[in-house]
Amino acid sequence: MPNERNDSLRPVKRTWQEIAEEASHEQDSAKLKQLSEELACALEERDKRLHPPRLAGRTIPTVENTLHVERLGNLKGQSVLCFKGPLTVENVSLFQSAIRREESFSTVILDLSDVPYIDSTALGALISAYVSRQKVGRRVVLSGASERVSKMLKVTSVESLFLTFPTLEDAIGGLTGAGAA
Repeated sequence: MPNERNDSLRPVKRTWQEIAEEASHEQDSAKLKQLSEELACALEERDKRLHPPRLAGRTIPTVENTLHVERLGNLKGQSVLCFKGPLTVENVSLFQSAIRREESFSTVILDLSDVPYIDSTALGALISAYVSRQKVGRRVVLSGASERVSKMLKVTSVESLFLTFPTLEDAIGGLTGAGAA
């Protein structure tokens, strides 16, 4: 009996996949925010297990983990950000800053045509951007996701959160056509 009581007092740990699945079906914005925070913590714990602590000192960015962001600005009423390079824990703050700067636009298109892959931290940031923008009636649209990025979105059951288009041109045309209809 004492073991049963001790087990019931322990917090229930959920996998980040379970949290993402619940978030994809949640409508309440307060609950979405809570799930977003829980997901970020779960992904951070996962990354700590996958990436052991580094030695003290500066991290020197390498060519392989450099992320470039190009702001195309207001194209037919949509804000467009084009990313080039892998989206990873090393550069996720650049991604987050770029998204925050676009908060005045009702729709931001993230062109991922030149993003070969994203890691779990970046996935958490992407979901967090979705949740933050959805709470205020705005949206995040993805274009040009590589097969590897698309597969990660599908495997983690978050692909349904995002309106996606095969190319940036399709996204701009599709959103402009939808707005005109």
